Amino acid sequence: MKRIIYIMLFTGIVAMSLLSCNDDLANSIFPEKYIKIHSLKESGIKDFTMNTTQQQVVDSILILKGGGSPQSGSNMALKVLSIEDAATMGGYEPDKIRIIPKDSYDVTRGQNIILDANEDHKYVPITFYPAAIYEAMQEEEQQGLVWVLPIALESASDTVNNTRNSLLMRFEVNRPLVEWEIVEDANAEIAFQTLDVPLKLRISHSEDNVLDFTAGLDIAENENLVNRYNDSLGTNYAVLPNGTYSFGNFSFSPGDKEAQTSLRLSRAGLQTDKTYLLPLKLSELSVENIEKSGKIKYLIVTNPKYVYRDVQRTDWKIVFANNQQRWREPDFFAKSLIDGNIETAWATKWDGAIPTWDDYDYGAMDYWGYHMFWERRDIPNIVIVIDMGREVNFGAVGVGQGTLDMGDRDLKSCEFYLSDSFTFVADGDLENYNNVNKSNTWNLAITCNDIPNVGGGPYWYHLHESNQVSNVQKGRYLKIRPTASHRANNLVSFSELYVKELISIDGNSVQ
Repeated sequence: MKRIIYIMLFTGIVAMSLLSCNDDLANSIFPEKYIKIHSLKESGIKDFTMNTTQQQVVDSILILKGGGSPQSGSNMALKVLSIEDAATMGGYEPDKIRIIPKDSYDVTRGQNIILDANEDHKYVPITFYPAAIYEAMQEEEQQGLVWVLPIALESASDTVNNTRNSLLMRFEVNRPLVEWEIVEDANAEIAFQTLDVPLKLRISHSEDNVLDFTAGLDIAENENLVNRYNDSLGTNYAVLPNGTYSFGNFSFSPGDKEAQTSLRLSRAGLQTDKTYLLPLKLSELSVENIEKSGKIKYLIVTNPKYVYRDVQRTDWKIVFANNQQRWREPDFFAKSLIDGNIETAWATKWDGAIPTWDDYDYGAMDYWGYHMFWERRDIPNIVIVIDMGREVNFGAVGVGQGTLDMGDRDLKSCEFYLSDSFTFVADGDLENYNNVNKSNTWNLAITCNDIPNVGGGPYWYHLHESNQVSNVQKGRYLKIRPTASHRANNLVSFSELYVKELISIDGNSVQ
Protein backbone atom coordinates (compact mmCIF):
# COMPACT_ATOMS: atom_id res chain seq x y z
CA MET A 1 0.00 0.00 0.00
CA LYS A 2 2.79 2.43 0.91
CA ARG A 3 4.49 1.63 -2.37
CA ILE A 4 1.38 2.65 -4.34
CA ILE A 5 1.16 5.94 -2.44
CA TYR A 6 4.83 6.68 -3.15
CA ILE A 7 4.30 6.04 -6.89
CA MET A 8 1.28 8.36 -7.02
CA LEU A 9 3.17 11.14 -5.24
CA PHE A 10 6.15 10.75 -7.57
CA THR A 11 3.92 10.85 -10.66
CA GLY A 12 2.22 14.03 -9.47
CA ILE A 13 5.51 15.74 -8.79
CA VAL A 14 6.82 14.84 -12.24
CA ALA A 15 3.61 16.09 -13.90
CA MET A 16 3.76 19.40 -12.08
CA SER A 17 7.36 19.78 -13.10
CA LEU A 18 6.52 19.15 -16.73
CA LEU A 19 3.70 21.70 -16.67
CA SER A 20 5.84 24.32 -15.07
CA CYS A 21 8.48 23.98 -17.73
CA ASN A 22 6.13 23.40 -20.71
CA ASP A 23 7.13 26.61 -22.49
CA ASP A 24 10.80 25.89 -22.01
CA LEU A 25 10.31 22.35 -23.31
CA ALA A 26 8.41 23.57 -26.37
CA ASN A 27 11.06 26.14 -27.03
CA SER A 28 13.71 23.45 -26.93
CA ILE A 29 11.78 21.08 -29.22
CA PHE A 30 10.43 23.50 -31.93
CA PRO A 31 12.41 26.10 -33.87
CA GLU A 32 11.47 29.60 -32.82
CA LYS A 33 9.54 30.34 -36.03
CA TYR A 34 7.23 27.38 -35.41
CA ILE A 35 6.31 28.25 -31.84
CA LYS A 36 3.29 30.26 -33.02
CA ILE A 37 1.93 30.26 -36.57
CA HIS A 38 -0.94 32.46 -37.74
CA SER A 39 -3.11 32.10 -40.82
CA LEU A 40 -6.37 33.14 -42.43
CA LYS A 41 -9.17 30.60 -42.45
CA GLU A 42 -10.21 31.86 -45.91
CA SER A 43 -7.46 32.72 -48.34
CA GLY A 44 -7.25 33.07 -52.09
CA ILE A 45 -10.25 34.75 -53.74
CA LYS A 46 -13.67 35.52 -52.25
CA ASP A 47 -16.55 37.02 -54.23
CA PHE A 48 -19.21 39.43 -52.94
CA THR A 49 -22.44 40.44 -54.70
CA MET A 50 -24.24 43.49 -53.32
CA ASN A 51 -26.82 46.07 -54.30
CA THR A 52 -27.09 49.75 -53.53
CA THR A 53 -30.20 49.46 -51.38
CA GLN A 54 -28.10 47.71 -48.76
CA GLN A 55 -26.75 50.40 -46.43
CA GLN A 56 -23.91 48.16 -45.37
CA VAL A 57 -22.74 44.58 -45.69
CA VAL A 58 -20.85 43.08 -42.75
CA ASP A 59 -18.52 40.14 -43.19
CA SER A 60 -15.74 38.78 -41.02
CA ILE A 61 -12.23 37.49 -41.45
CA LEU A 62 -11.28 34.51 -39.29
CA ILE A 63 -7.69 34.44 -38.01
CA LEU A 64 -6.28 31.16 -36.65
CA LYS A 65 -3.41 30.65 -34.19
CA GLY A 66 -1.45 27.39 -34.13
CA GLY A 67 2.09 26.10 -33.90
CA GLY A 68 4.12 24.13 -31.40
CA SER A 69 3.29 26.34 -28.42
CA PRO A 70 0.41 28.70 -29.13
CA GLN A 71 -0.35 29.24 -25.42
CA SER A 72 0.86 32.82 -25.37
CA GLY A 73 -0.39 36.17 -26.57
CA SER A 74 0.00 37.37 -30.14
CA ASN A 75 -0.13 40.67 -31.99
CA MET A 76 -0.89 41.03 -35.67
CA ALA A 77 -2.66 43.24 -38.22
CA LEU A 78 -4.45 43.17 -41.52
CA LYS A 79 -2.82 45.19 -44.26
CA VAL A 80 -4.37 46.41 -47.52
CA LEU A 81 -2.03 45.50 -50.36
CA SER A 82 -1.16 47.41 -53.51
CA ILE A 83 -2.84 47.07 -56.88
CA GLU A 84 0.27 45.24 -58.13
CA ASP A 85 -0.07 42.70 -55.33
CA ALA A 86 -3.76 42.31 -56.13
CA ALA A 87 -2.96 41.72 -59.80
CA THR A 88 -0.52 38.98 -58.87
CA MET A 89 -3.02 37.35 -56.50
CA GLY A 90 -5.82 37.27 -59.07
CA GLY A 91 -3.80 36.79 -62.24
CA TYR A 92 -4.84 40.17 -63.70
CA GLU A 93 -3.07 42.88 -65.58
CA PRO A 94 -2.78 45.87 -63.20
CA ASP A 95 -4.74 48.15 -65.55
CA LYS A 96 -7.69 45.72 -65.51
CA ILE A 97 -8.45 46.02 -61.80
CA ARG A 98 -9.23 48.72 -59.27
CA ILE A 99 -9.11 48.74 -55.48
CA ILE A 100 -12.35 49.90 -53.87
CA PRO A 101 -12.16 53.36 -52.22
CA LYS A 102 -11.08 53.69 -48.61
CA ASP A 103 -14.44 55.18 -47.64
CA SER A 104 -16.28 52.11 -49.00
CA TYR A 105 -15.11 49.73 -46.24
CA ASP A 106 -14.17 49.74 -42.56
CA VAL A 107 -11.76 47.26 -41.04
CA THR A 108 -10.55 49.39 -38.12
CA ARG A 109 -10.35 46.47 -35.69
CA GLY A 110 -7.95 44.79 -38.07
CA GLN A 111 -5.19 47.32 -37.39
CA ASN A 112 -4.24 45.89 -33.99
CA ILE A 113 -5.38 42.32 -33.51
CA ILE A 114 -4.56 40.70 -30.19
CA LEU A 115 -5.04 37.01 -29.43
CA ASP A 116 -4.64 36.22 -25.74
CA ALA A 117 -2.83 33.11 -24.56
CA ASN A 118 -6.09 31.17 -24.25
CA GLU A 119 -7.40 32.20 -27.69
CA ASP A 120 -6.74 30.13 -30.77
CA HIS A 121 -8.81 32.21 -33.21
CA LYS A 122 -10.47 35.57 -33.63
CA TYR A 123 -13.08 37.02 -35.97
CA VAL A 124 -12.27 40.46 -37.35
CA PRO A 125 -15.34 42.24 -38.71
CA ILE A 126 -15.15 44.15 -41.97
CA THR A 127 -17.96 46.44 -43.12
CA PHE A 128 -18.63 47.37 -46.75
CA TYR A 129 -20.72 50.27 -48.05
CA PRO A 130 -22.16 49.17 -51.42
CA ALA A 131 -23.33 52.64 -52.49
CA ALA A 132 -19.79 54.00 -52.23
CA ILE A 133 -18.37 51.10 -54.23
CA TYR A 134 -21.07 51.53 -56.88
CA GLU A 135 -20.41 55.26 -57.14
CA ALA A 136 -16.72 54.59 -57.77
CA MET A 137 -17.65 52.04 -60.44
CA GLN A 138 -19.89 54.56 -62.21
CA GLU A 139 -17.23 57.27 -62.17
CA GLU A 140 -14.67 55.01 -63.81
CA GLU A 141 -14.68 55.51 -67.57
CA GLN A 142 -13.04 52.20 -68.42
CA GLN A 143 -15.54 49.36 -68.76
CA GLY A 144 -15.04 45.78 -67.65
CA LEU A 145 -12.86 46.53 -64.64
CA VAL A 146 -12.65 44.14 -61.70
CA TRP A 147 -13.05 45.84 -58.33
CA VAL A 148 -11.15 44.27 -55.44
CA LEU A 149 -9.83 44.64 -51.92
CA PRO A 150 -6.54 42.75 -51.37
CA ILE A 151 -5.55 42.14 -47.75
CA ALA A 152 -2.77 40.25 -46.01
CA LEU A 153 -2.12 39.12 -42.43
CA GLU A 154 1.12 40.46 -40.87
CA SER A 155 2.86 40.04 -37.51
CA ALA A 156 6.03 41.65 -36.29
CA SER A 157 6.62 39.03 -33.57
CA ASP A 158 5.21 35.74 -34.81
CA THR A 159 5.27 33.61 -37.91
CA VAL A 160 2.52 33.96 -40.50
CA ASN A 161 1.81 31.04 -42.85
CA ASN A 162 2.74 32.56 -46.20
CA THR A 163 0.49 30.12 -48.09
CA ARG A 164 -2.62 31.23 -46.19
CA ASN A 165 -1.95 34.83 -45.35
CA SER A 166 -3.74 36.77 -48.10
CA LEU A 167 -7.27 37.22 -49.39
CA LEU A 168 -8.46 38.92 -52.58
CA MET A 169 -12.05 40.10 -52.23
CA ARG A 170 -13.89 40.80 -55.49
CA PHE A 171 -17.05 42.89 -55.74
CA GLU A 172 -20.09 43.04 -57.95
CA VAL A 173 -22.41 45.88 -56.97
CA ASN A 174 -25.65 46.61 -58.76
CA ARG A 175 -28.40 49.11 -58.41
CA PRO A 176 -31.84 47.46 -58.19
CA LEU A 177 -33.23 47.21 -61.71
CA VAL A 178 -36.87 47.41 -62.75
CA GLU A 179 -37.32 45.25 -65.84
CA TRP A 180 -40.05 43.67 -67.94
CA GLU A 181 -41.37 40.23 -67.18
CA ILE A 182 -43.14 39.60 -70.50
CA VAL A 183 -42.14 37.67 -73.61
CA GLU A 184 -40.53 39.26 -76.63
CA ASP A 185 -42.96 40.65 -79.22
CA ALA A 186 -46.14 39.52 -77.48
CA ASN A 187 -49.30 39.17 -79.58
CA ALA A 188 -52.69 40.60 -78.65
CA GLU A 189 -55.74 39.71 -80.72
CA ILE A 190 -58.78 41.83 -79.93
CA ALA A 191 -61.49 39.22 -80.29
CA PHE A 192 -64.29 41.34 -78.82
CA GLN A 193 -64.74 45.09 -78.37
CA THR A 194 -61.96 45.42 -75.80
CA LEU A 195 -59.07 43.33 -74.55
CA ASP A 196 -57.19 43.63 -71.26
CA VAL A 197 -53.52 42.67 -71.56
CA PRO A 198 -51.66 42.11 -68.27
CA LEU A 199 -48.22 43.73 -68.05
CA LYS A 200 -45.74 42.85 -65.33
CA LEU A 201 -42.50 44.34 -63.99
CA ARG A 202 -40.01 42.85 -61.57
CA ILE A 203 -37.08 44.11 -59.52
CA SER A 204 -33.76 42.35 -59.97
CA HIS A 205 -30.41 42.89 -58.23
CA SER A 206 -32.15 43.34 -54.92
CA GLU A 207 -32.70 40.87 -52.13
CA ASP A 208 -35.57 42.86 -50.67
CA ASN A 209 -37.27 45.96 -52.03
CA VAL A 210 -37.43 48.71 -49.41
CA LEU A 211 -38.78 51.40 -51.72
CA ASP A 212 -42.21 52.81 -52.45
CA PHE A 213 -42.39 54.00 -56.07
CA THR A 214 -44.32 53.94 -59.34
CA ALA A 215 -43.50 53.42 -63.02
CA GLY A 216 -45.44 54.06 -66.20
CA LEU A 217 -45.15 53.89 -69.96
CA ASP A 218 -43.36 56.47 -72.10
CA ILE A 219 -45.26 56.88 -75.40
CA ALA A 220 -43.48 59.99 -76.67
CA GLU A 221 -41.25 58.11 -79.15
CA ASN A 222 -43.76 55.50 -80.31
CA GLU A 223 -43.73 56.53 -83.97
CA ASN A 224 -39.93 56.53 -84.23
CA LEU A 225 -39.70 53.21 -82.40
CA VAL A 226 -42.22 51.57 -84.73
CA ASN A 227 -40.37 52.87 -87.78
CA ARG A 228 -37.10 51.47 -86.49
CA TYR A 229 -38.77 48.15 -85.74
CA ASN A 230 -40.23 47.91 -89.26
CA ASP A 231 -36.91 48.88 -90.85
CA SER A 232 -34.98 46.25 -88.91
CA LEU A 233 -37.40 43.37 -89.48
CA GLY A 234 -38.93 44.25 -92.82
CA THR A 235 -42.44 44.56 -91.39
CA ASN A 236 -45.07 47.17 -92.14
CA TYR A 237 -46.93 47.58 -88.85
CA ALA A 238 -48.82 50.77 -88.10
CA VAL A 239 -48.41 52.68 -84.85
CA LEU A 240 -51.23 51.84 -82.47
CA PRO A 241 -53.18 55.12 -82.35
CA ASN A 242 -53.49 57.12 -79.16
CA GLY A 243 -56.94 56.76 -77.70
CA THR A 244 -57.24 53.09 -78.64
CA TYR A 245 -55.47 51.97 -75.48
CA SER A 246 -55.19 52.96 -71.84
CA PHE A 247 -53.15 51.77 -68.88
CA GLY A 248 -52.48 52.38 -65.21
CA ASN A 249 -49.11 52.89 -63.56
CA PHE A 250 -47.13 50.10 -61.98
CA SER A 251 -47.01 50.54 -58.21
CA PHE A 252 -44.35 49.05 -55.90
CA SER A 253 -44.56 49.05 -52.12
CA PRO A 254 -41.81 48.01 -49.68
CA GLY A 255 -41.46 44.26 -49.87
CA ASP A 256 -42.84 44.04 -53.43
CA LYS A 257 -40.54 42.48 -56.01
CA GLU A 258 -43.20 42.48 -58.73
CA ALA A 259 -45.92 44.87 -59.92
CA GLN A 260 -48.64 44.43 -62.50
CA THR A 261 -50.97 46.67 -64.42
CA SER A 262 -53.50 46.17 -67.19
CA LEU A 263 -53.33 47.59 -70.69
CA ARG A 264 -56.79 47.95 -72.21
CA LEU A 265 -57.04 47.75 -76.00
CA SER A 266 -60.15 48.90 -77.86
CA ARG A 267 -61.39 48.19 -81.38
CA ALA A 268 -62.85 51.70 -81.62
CA GLY A 269 -60.57 53.71 -83.86
CA LEU A 270 -58.81 50.68 -85.38
CA GLN A 271 -59.07 49.40 -88.92
CA THR A 272 -60.38 45.84 -89.24
CA ASP A 273 -57.84 43.19 -90.26
CA LYS A 274 -54.93 45.59 -89.83
CA THR A 275 -51.87 44.91 -87.68
CA TYR A 276 -50.58 47.54 -85.26
CA LEU A 277 -47.53 47.84 -83.05
CA LEU A 278 -47.29 49.33 -79.57
CA PRO A 279 -43.79 49.89 -78.13
CA LEU A 280 -43.60 49.26 -74.38
CA LYS A 281 -41.00 51.65 -73.01
CA LEU A 282 -40.74 52.44 -69.31
CA SER A 283 -41.03 56.04 -68.20
CA GLU A 284 -38.85 57.54 -65.49
CA LEU A 285 -39.35 56.07 -62.04
CA SER A 286 -40.65 58.10 -59.14
CA VAL A 287 -37.42 57.49 -57.17
CA GLU A 288 -33.81 58.12 -58.14
CA ASN A 289 -31.82 55.37 -56.43
CA ILE A 290 -33.16 52.56 -58.60
CA GLU A 291 -32.64 51.93 -62.30
CA LYS A 292 -35.13 51.06 -65.01
CA SER A 293 -34.50 48.75 -67.92
CA GLY A 294 -33.83 50.51 -71.20
CA LYS A 295 -35.05 47.47 -73.11
CA ILE A 296 -38.17 48.08 -75.17
CA LYS A 297 -40.79 45.35 -75.59
CA TYR A 298 -43.33 45.35 -78.40
CA LEU A 299 -46.97 44.37 -78.49
CA ILE A 300 -48.32 43.26 -81.87
CA VAL A 301 -52.02 44.11 -81.95
CA THR A 302 -54.53 42.63 -84.40
CA ASN A 303 -58.30 43.10 -84.65
CA PRO A 304 -59.55 40.59 -87.23
CA LYS A 305 -63.10 40.73 -88.51
CA TYR A 306 -63.49 36.98 -87.90
CA VAL A 307 -61.89 35.44 -84.83
CA TYR A 308 -61.44 31.68 -84.57
CA ARG A 309 -60.16 29.44 -81.80
CA ASP A 310 -58.87 25.87 -82.04
CA VAL A 311 -61.22 23.23 -80.69
CA GLN A 312 -59.23 20.88 -78.47
CA ARG A 313 -59.56 17.23 -79.47
CA THR A 314 -58.99 15.76 -76.03
CA ASP A 315 -62.56 14.50 -75.68
CA TRP A 316 -63.16 13.58 -79.32
CA LYS A 317 -64.13 10.05 -80.27
CA ILE A 318 -65.34 8.20 -83.33
CA VAL A 319 -68.96 7.00 -82.96
CA PHE A 320 -69.72 5.78 -86.50
CA ALA A 321 -67.67 4.69 -89.53
CA ASN A 322 -69.36 2.75 -92.33
CA ASN A 323 -66.14 2.10 -94.23
CA GLN A 324 -62.53 1.50 -93.19
CA GLN A 325 -59.68 -0.86 -93.87
CA ARG A 326 -60.16 -3.60 -91.31
CA TRP A 327 -56.97 -5.63 -91.44
CA ARG A 328 -54.21 -3.00 -91.46
CA GLU A 329 -54.27 -2.26 -87.75
CA PRO A 330 -53.93 0.45 -86.70
CA ASP A 331 -52.81 2.64 -89.60
CA PHE A 332 -56.05 2.80 -91.60
CA PHE A 333 -58.77 2.84 -88.93
CA ALA A 334 -61.18 5.76 -88.57
CA LYS A 335 -59.75 6.62 -85.15
CA SER A 336 -56.47 7.53 -86.91
CA LEU A 337 -58.16 10.82 -87.88
CA ILE A 338 -57.94 12.06 -84.30
CA ASP A 339 -54.83 10.31 -82.92
CA GLY A 340 -52.48 13.27 -83.42
CA ASN A 341 -50.20 11.30 -85.74
CA ILE A 342 -49.94 12.63 -89.29
CA GLU A 343 -48.42 9.34 -90.46
CA THR A 344 -51.50 7.28 -89.62
CA ALA A 345 -54.61 7.68 -91.75
CA TRP A 346 -58.18 6.57 -92.23
CA ALA A 347 -58.68 4.75 -95.53
CA THR A 348 -61.66 3.03 -97.14
CA LYS A 349 -62.00 -0.66 -97.80
CA TRP A 350 -61.37 -0.41 -101.52
CA ASP A 351 -62.01 -4.04 -102.53
CA GLY A 352 -64.96 -6.40 -102.10
CA ALA A 353 -68.62 -5.95 -103.01
CA ILE A 354 -70.97 -3.11 -102.28
CA PRO A 355 -73.40 -4.74 -99.82
CA THR A 356 -76.99 -5.56 -100.60
CA TRP A 357 -77.36 -7.24 -97.23
CA ASP A 358 -77.03 -6.24 -93.57
CA ASP A 359 -73.25 -5.98 -93.20
CA TYR A 360 -73.25 -4.26 -89.79
CA ASP A 361 -70.63 -5.65 -87.41
CA TYR A 362 -72.80 -6.52 -84.41
CA GLY A 363 -69.71 -6.89 -82.25
CA ALA A 364 -68.35 -3.49 -83.28
CA MET A 365 -69.15 -1.55 -80.13
CA ASP A 366 -67.39 -4.11 -77.97
CA TYR A 367 -64.39 -4.48 -80.29
CA TRP A 368 -64.00 -1.08 -82.00
CA GLY A 369 -65.84 1.22 -79.61
CA TYR A 370 -67.90 2.64 -82.48
CA HIS A 371 -70.41 1.42 -85.08
CA MET A 372 -68.59 -0.41 -87.88
CA PHE A 373 -69.41 -2.41 -91.02
CA TRP A 374 -67.90 -5.30 -92.93
CA GLU A 375 -68.11 -4.32 -96.56
CA ARG A 376 -67.17 -1.64 -99.07
CA ARG A 377 -68.94 1.67 -99.74
CA ASP A 378 -68.02 4.25 -102.35
CA ILE A 379 -68.47 8.00 -102.66
CA PRO A 380 -71.02 9.51 -101.89
CA ASN A 381 -72.13 6.81 -99.40
CA ILE A 382 -69.09 6.95 -97.11
CA VAL A 383 -69.77 8.47 -93.68
CA ILE A 384 -67.81 8.97 -90.46
CA VAL A 385 -69.33 10.61 -87.36
CA ILE A 386 -67.22 12.20 -84.61
CA ASP A 387 -68.45 13.14 -81.15
CA MET A 388 -66.59 16.36 -80.23
CA GLY A 389 -67.62 16.08 -76.58
CA ARG A 390 -69.47 19.40 -76.47
CA GLU A 391 -71.45 21.78 -78.64
CA VAL A 392 -69.17 23.65 -81.03
CA ASN A 393 -69.88 26.93 -82.80
CA PHE A 394 -68.38 25.69 -86.06
CA GLY A 395 -66.00 28.06 -87.85
CA ALA A 396 -63.41 26.11 -89.82
CA VAL A 397 -62.16 22.63 -90.59
CA GLY A 398 -58.56 21.56 -91.17
CA VAL A 399 -57.43 18.51 -93.14
CA GLY A 400 -54.03 16.97 -92.46
CA GLN A 401 -52.48 14.86 -95.22
CA GLY A 402 -49.88 12.15 -94.62
CA THR A 403 -46.29 12.80 -95.69
CA LEU A 404 -45.22 9.24 -96.55
CA ASP A 405 -47.24 8.99 -99.78
CA MET A 406 -48.65 5.55 -98.98
CA GLY A 407 -52.02 6.15 -100.60
CA ASP A 408 -53.22 8.04 -97.55
CA ARG A 409 -54.22 11.43 -99.02
CA ASP A 410 -56.92 10.74 -101.61
CA LEU A 411 -59.60 13.03 -100.15
CA LYS A 412 -60.29 15.80 -102.69
CA SER A 413 -63.67 17.23 -101.65
CA CYS A 414 -65.86 16.72 -98.61
CA GLU A 415 -69.02 17.94 -96.88
CA PHE A 416 -69.17 18.44 -93.12
CA TYR A 417 -72.47 18.38 -91.23
CA LEU A 418 -73.41 19.12 -87.61
CA SER A 419 -76.06 17.80 -85.26
CA ASP A 420 -76.94 18.36 -81.62
CA SER A 421 -77.51 14.64 -81.07
CA PHE A 422 -76.75 11.34 -82.72
CA THR A 423 -78.76 8.13 -82.90
CA PHE A 424 -78.05 4.91 -84.74
CA VAL A 425 -79.86 1.57 -84.67
CA ALA A 426 -78.60 -1.37 -86.71
CA ASP A 427 -81.79 -2.62 -88.37
CA GLY A 428 -80.68 -3.60 -91.87
CA ASP A 429 -81.71 -0.26 -93.41
CA LEU A 430 -78.94 0.04 -96.03
CA GLU A 431 -79.92 3.59 -96.96
CA ASN A 432 -79.48 4.68 -93.35
CA TYR A 433 -76.21 2.74 -93.22
CA ASN A 434 -75.06 4.95 -96.14
CA ASN A 435 -76.09 8.34 -94.74
CA VAL A 436 -77.05 7.82 -91.05
CA ASN A 437 -79.90 10.30 -91.50
CA LYS A 438 -82.62 8.30 -89.72
CA SER A 439 -83.61 10.00 -86.43
CA ASN A 440 -80.84 12.57 -86.90
CA THR A 441 -81.02 16.18 -88.09
CA TRP A 442 -77.87 17.13 -89.95
CA ASN A 443 -77.10 20.71 -90.99
CA LEU A 444 -74.44 21.39 -93.60
CA ALA A 445 -71.63 23.35 -91.92
CA ILE A 446 -69.08 23.69 -94.75
CA THR A 447 -68.04 22.20 -98.07
CA CYS A 448 -64.35 21.80 -98.78
CA ASN A 449 -63.18 21.48 -102.38
CA ASP A 450 -59.77 20.93 -103.97
CA ILE A 451 -58.09 19.56 -100.84
CA PRO A 452 -54.39 19.27 -101.77
CA ASN A 453 -53.00 15.83 -102.56
CA VAL A 454 -49.80 16.97 -100.81
CA GLY A 455 -48.44 15.77 -97.50
CA GLY A 456 -48.63 18.15 -94.57
CA GLY A 457 -51.20 20.67 -93.50
CA PRO A 458 -53.53 21.13 -91.88
CA TYR A 459 -55.18 22.73 -94.89
CA TRP A 460 -57.79 25.06 -93.41
CA TYR A 461 -61.24 25.94 -94.78
CA HIS A 462 -62.90 28.85 -92.97
CA LEU A 463 -66.53 29.84 -93.12
CA HIS A 464 -65.80 33.41 -94.19
CA GLU A 465 -63.72 32.12 -97.11
CA SER A 466 -66.53 29.84 -98.30
CA ASN A 467 -69.29 32.50 -98.17
CA GLN A 468 -71.10 30.42 -95.56
CA VAL A 469 -70.38 32.65 -92.57
CA SER A 470 -73.96 33.97 -92.57
CA ASN A 471 -75.16 30.44 -91.84
CA VAL A 472 -73.08 29.48 -88.80
CA GLN A 473 -73.99 26.04 -87.47
CA LYS A 474 -73.66 24.63 -83.99
CA GLY A 475 -73.46 21.04 -82.98
CA ARG A 476 -71.72 18.38 -80.98
CA TYR A 477 -71.60 15.65 -83.63
CA LEU A 478 -69.68 16.14 -86.86
CA LYS A 479 -70.51 14.05 -89.93
CA ILE A 480 -67.83 13.65 -92.59
CA ARG A 481 -69.14 12.87 -96.10
CA PRO A 482 -66.50 12.68 -98.86
CA THR A 483 -67.73 13.87 -102.27
CA ALA A 484 -64.65 13.44 -104.47
CA SER A 485 -61.35 11.52 -104.54
CA HIS A 486 -58.04 12.30 -106.18
CA ARG A 487 -58.18 8.79 -107.66
CA ALA A 488 -61.37 6.70 -107.70
CA ASN A 489 -64.68 6.73 -105.77
CA ASN A 490 -63.67 3.63 -103.82
CA LEU A 491 -60.35 5.16 -102.75
CA VAL A 492 -60.70 7.78 -100.03
CA SER A 493 -58.24 8.61 -97.26
CA PHE A 494 -56.68 11.39 -95.17
CA SER A 495 -54.68 11.62 -91.96
CA GLU A 496 -55.96 14.16 -89.43
CA LEU A 497 -59.06 16.29 -88.83
CA TYR A 498 -59.13 19.61 -86.95
CA VAL A 499 -61.87 22.13 -86.16
CA LYS A 500 -61.94 25.80 -85.17
CA GLU A 501 -64.78 27.68 -83.50
CA LEU A 502 -65.94 31.06 -84.75
CA ILE A 503 -66.19 33.17 -81.63
CA SER A 504 -66.74 36.71 -82.92
CA ILE A 505 -67.46 38.86 -85.98
CA ASP A 506 -66.36 42.53 -85.88
CA GLY A 507 -65.81 42.14 -82.15
CA ASN A 508 -69.34 40.89 -81.53
CA SER A 509 -69.74 37.48 -79.96
CA VAL A 510 -71.29 34.81 -82.20
CA GLN A 511 -74.26 33.42 -80.34
